[in-house]
Amino acid sequence: MPYSLIIPIFNEQSTLPQLLDDLKLVHQDAQIIIVNDGSTDETNTILKDESGIDVIVQDTNQGKGAAIQTGLEKVEKDLVIIMDGDLEVSVDEIPALLQHFEENNNSMAVIGVRWKGDRKRSLSINDLGNKFLNGCFNSLFGTSFTDILCCFKAMPTDLIRSFELKSQGFGIETEIMANLASNNIPFQEVNIRYNRRDSKQGKKLQISDGWEILFTMLKFKWKTK
Repeated sequence: MPYSLIIPIFNEQSTLPQLLDDLKLVHQDAQIIIVNDGSTDETNTILKDESGIDVIVQDTNQGKGAAIQTGLEKVEKDLVIIMDGDLEVSVDEIPALLQHFEENNNSMAVIGVRWKGDRKRSLSINDLGNKFLNGCFNSLFGTSFTDILCCFKAMPTDLIRSFELKSQGFGIETEIMANLASNNIPFQEVNIRYNRRDSKQGKKLQISDGWEILFTMLKFKWKTK
């Protein structure tokens, strides 16, 4: 199934070589879009000579949401997959996402889940924050999503463009999920392998970003009333 893969990145010189190597295994019909969101390290130098990839360079760091919106403007395929470029989720998980999409014609979106069932989950502040925000979202929207903040999603291009996304930062994940919930879009969840990294390894999401995420869900809940 042809698809466009959007990968926003910011200062990922340590993970980028491995990511580019992994992307060589992506199906040849796929359109790969990497949005360099104002990186100040060697990211742009590493990407400069890459062929077969649509590289978009934003001069300043505008945020993950802004990078995804920029990537959406360049999408050429009917299906979009969005994932981060930090290797917490591997390119190897794409076939599972596509399989669910192809086998379940009633689902308009396939959402990755980092923790489900009896999977072990730590009690770190980040994991507790994820659990809290996920619970808040489900309470507000009357949904049963398992992992609203997972960066790994697939849906038709026309659908995600119809959301007219506005979030500039990490609230983009919540905005996408709020649109799915508010419009009663059929979805499926799929377990994915997740290799969490910490701030020393380049993790960008901070505890303070939780306020933006919470504000985003409240804003979109108020908007739908």
